[in-house]
Amino acid sequence: MKKVEPDSPNRCQGTTNLGQCQYPKQEDSDYCSKCNPTKEFNDKKKSSDLYRVERYKSRIARLRSHANANTLEDEVAILRMLLEEQLQKIENNVQLVIEAPRLSALVEKIEKAVVSCSKLKKQSGSTLDKVQLINFADKVVTIIDENISDKDIVNLIADKIIGEIPRDSETIT
Repeated sequence: MKKVEPDSPNRCQGTTNLGQCQYPKQEDSDYCSKCNPTKEFNDKKKSSDLYRVERYKSRIARLRSHANANTLEDEVAILRMLLEEQLQKIENNVQLVIEAPRLSALVEKIEKAVVSCSKLKKQSGSTLDKVQLINFADKVVTIIDENISDKDIVNLIADKIIGEIPRDSETIT
Protein backbone atom coordinates (compact mmCIF):
# COMPACT_ATOMS: atom_id res chain seq x y z
CA MET A 1 0.00 0.00 0.00
CA LYS A 2 1.34 3.46 -0.94
CA LYS A 3 1.56 6.32 1.51
CA VAL A 4 -0.29 9.55 0.76
CA GLU A 5 0.78 13.15 1.27
CA PRO A 6 0.29 14.52 4.82
CA ASP A 7 -2.30 17.07 3.61
CA SER A 8 -4.23 14.66 1.32
CA PRO A 9 -8.03 14.59 1.80
CA ASN A 10 -7.84 10.84 1.12
CA ARG A 11 -5.58 10.23 4.11
CA CYS A 12 -6.70 7.65 6.69
CA GLN A 13 -8.02 9.16 9.93
CA GLY A 14 -6.57 6.36 12.05
CA THR A 15 -3.74 6.96 14.49
CA THR A 16 -0.61 4.92 14.95
CA ASN A 17 2.26 5.20 17.39
CA LEU A 18 3.79 7.73 14.92
CA GLY A 19 0.64 9.90 14.76
CA GLN A 20 -1.98 10.01 12.00
CA CYS A 21 -1.88 7.05 9.63
CA GLN A 22 -0.07 7.79 6.35
CA TYR A 23 -2.05 5.43 4.10
CA PRO A 24 -5.08 6.22 1.87
CA LYS A 25 -8.55 5.64 3.30
CA GLN A 26 -10.93 3.07 1.84
CA GLU A 27 -13.75 4.21 -0.45
CA ASP A 28 -16.63 3.92 2.02
CA SER A 29 -14.62 4.71 5.14
CA ASP A 30 -12.44 7.32 6.76
CA TYR A 31 -9.89 4.60 7.52
CA CYS A 32 -7.48 2.40 5.56
CA SER A 33 -7.75 -1.39 5.59
CA LYS A 34 -5.04 -1.61 8.26
CA CYS A 35 -6.77 0.79 10.66
CA ASN A 36 -10.29 -0.46 9.89
CA PRO A 37 -10.13 -4.08 8.79
CA THR A 38 -13.73 -4.71 9.89
CA LYS A 39 -15.28 -3.75 6.54
CA GLU A 40 -13.05 -6.13 4.61
CA PHE A 41 -13.47 -8.80 7.27
CA ASN A 42 -17.27 -8.42 7.26
CA ASP A 43 -17.38 -8.60 3.46
CA LYS A 44 -15.32 -11.79 3.52
CA LYS A 45 -17.49 -13.22 6.30
CA LYS A 46 -20.70 -12.45 4.39
CA SER A 47 -19.39 -14.12 1.27
CA SER A 48 -18.20 -17.05 3.38
CA ASP A 49 -21.65 -17.42 5.00
CA LEU A 50 -23.26 -17.25 1.59
CA TYR A 51 -20.87 -19.93 0.39
CA ARG A 52 -21.76 -22.19 3.29
CA VAL A 53 -25.45 -21.83 2.56
CA GLU A 54 -24.89 -22.53 -1.11
CA ARG A 55 -22.66 -25.47 -0.32
CA TYR A 56 -25.34 -27.17 1.79
CA LYS A 57 -28.39 -25.95 -0.10
CA SER A 58 -29.15 -29.29 -1.74
CA ARG A 59 -28.71 -31.15 1.55
CA ILE A 60 -30.95 -28.66 3.34
CA ALA A 61 -33.60 -29.11 0.64
CA ARG A 62 -33.45 -32.91 1.03
CA LEU A 63 -33.77 -32.65 4.79
CA ARG A 64 -36.71 -30.26 4.56
CA SER A 65 -38.58 -32.49 2.11
CA HIS A 66 -37.93 -35.72 4.02
CA ALA A 67 -41.07 -37.48 5.24
CA ASN A 68 -39.94 -37.25 8.87
CA ALA A 69 -38.65 -33.68 8.70
CA ASN A 70 -41.29 -32.52 11.18
CA THR A 71 -40.50 -35.14 13.80
CA LEU A 72 -37.77 -35.16 16.39
CA GLU A 73 -37.68 -38.89 17.06
CA ASP A 74 -34.22 -39.37 15.52
CA GLU A 75 -32.88 -36.43 17.50
CA VAL A 76 -34.30 -37.85 20.73
CA ALA A 77 -32.67 -41.20 19.95
CA ILE A 78 -29.32 -39.53 19.28
CA LEU A 79 -29.49 -37.62 22.56
CA ARG A 80 -30.35 -40.82 24.43
CA MET A 81 -27.41 -42.60 22.80
CA LEU A 82 -25.12 -39.76 23.86
CA LEU A 83 -26.39 -40.03 27.43
CA GLU A 84 -25.89 -43.78 27.39
CA GLU A 85 -22.32 -43.37 26.10
CA GLN A 86 -21.53 -40.80 28.78
CA LEU A 87 -22.91 -43.06 31.50
CA GLN A 88 -20.90 -46.04 30.25
CA LYS A 89 -17.66 -44.02 30.53
CA ILE A 90 -18.24 -43.41 34.24
CA GLU A 91 -16.31 -45.87 36.38
CA ASN A 92 -16.73 -44.48 39.92
CA ASN A 93 -18.60 -41.97 42.06
CA VAL A 94 -15.97 -39.27 41.61
CA GLN A 95 -16.38 -39.38 37.83
CA LEU A 96 -20.15 -39.34 38.30
CA VAL A 97 -19.91 -36.13 40.31
CA ILE A 98 -17.53 -34.60 37.78
CA GLU A 99 -19.80 -35.51 34.86
CA ALA A 100 -23.03 -34.53 36.65
CA PRO A 101 -23.40 -31.12 34.95
CA ARG A 102 -22.89 -32.63 31.48
CA LEU A 103 -25.29 -35.50 32.25
CA SER A 104 -27.85 -33.10 33.65
CA ALA A 105 -27.63 -30.94 30.54
CA LEU A 106 -28.16 -33.98 28.31
CA VAL A 107 -31.17 -35.06 30.37
CA GLU A 108 -32.64 -31.58 30.03
CA LYS A 109 -32.07 -31.63 26.28
CA ILE A 110 -33.74 -35.02 26.03
CA GLU A 111 -36.71 -33.77 28.00
CA LYS A 112 -37.07 -30.68 25.79
CA ALA A 113 -36.80 -32.78 22.64
CA VAL A 114 -39.40 -35.26 23.91
CA VAL A 115 -41.81 -32.47 24.85
CA SER A 116 -41.27 -30.77 21.48
CA CYS A 117 -41.73 -34.08 19.67
CA SER A 118 -44.99 -34.68 21.52
CA LYS A 119 -46.24 -31.19 20.66
CA LEU A 120 -45.37 -31.68 16.99
CA LYS A 121 -47.25 -34.98 16.90
CA LYS A 122 -50.31 -33.44 18.51
CA GLN A 123 -50.23 -30.47 16.13
CA SER A 124 -49.91 -32.72 13.10
CA GLY A 125 -52.76 -34.94 14.25
CA SER A 126 -50.57 -38.05 14.28
CA THR A 127 -51.56 -39.07 17.79
CA LEU A 128 -54.62 -40.79 19.16
CA ASP A 129 -55.87 -40.46 22.67
CA LYS A 130 -57.15 -43.57 24.40
CA VAL A 131 -60.81 -42.91 23.59
CA GLN A 132 -60.05 -42.43 19.88
CA LEU A 133 -58.04 -45.66 19.84
CA ILE A 134 -60.80 -47.65 21.55
CA ASN A 135 -63.37 -46.25 19.09
CA PHE A 136 -61.12 -47.25 16.19
CA ALA A 137 -60.65 -50.74 17.64
CA ASP A 138 -64.43 -51.05 18.02
CA LYS A 139 -64.90 -50.17 14.33
CA VAL A 140 -62.28 -52.76 13.34
CA VAL A 141 -64.00 -55.45 15.41
CA THR A 142 -67.36 -54.48 13.87
CA ILE A 143 -65.91 -54.88 10.35
CA ILE A 144 -64.46 -58.26 11.31
CA ASP A 145 -67.78 -59.32 12.87
CA GLU A 146 -69.65 -58.42 9.67
CA ASN A 147 -67.32 -60.59 7.58
CA ILE A 148 -66.61 -63.62 9.79
CA SER A 149 -69.47 -65.87 10.82
CA ASP A 150 -67.65 -67.73 13.62
CA LYS A 151 -68.37 -65.63 16.72
CA ASP A 152 -65.71 -67.40 18.81
CA ILE A 153 -63.00 -66.27 16.36
CA VAL A 154 -64.42 -62.72 16.33
CA ASN A 155 -64.34 -62.62 20.14
CA LEU A 156 -60.77 -63.96 20.17
CA ILE A 157 -59.70 -61.27 17.66
CA ALA A 158 -61.52 -58.55 19.65
CA ASP A 159 -59.82 -59.65 22.88
CA LYS A 160 -56.40 -59.58 21.19
CA ILE A 161 -57.03 -56.09 19.76
CA ILE A 162 -58.19 -54.73 23.12
CA GLY A 163 -55.20 -56.44 24.76
CA GLU A 164 -52.84 -54.45 22.53
CA ILE A 165 -54.14 -51.09 23.76
CA PRO A 166 -51.67 -49.70 26.31
CA ARG A 167 -53.09 -49.36 29.79
CA ASP A 168 -50.56 -46.89 31.17
CA SER A 169 -50.53 -44.23 28.47
CA GLU A 170 -53.07 -41.60 27.52
CA THR A 171 -51.51 -40.90 24.14
CA ILE A 172 -50.68 -43.57 21.60
CA THR A 173 -48.57 -42.85 18.55
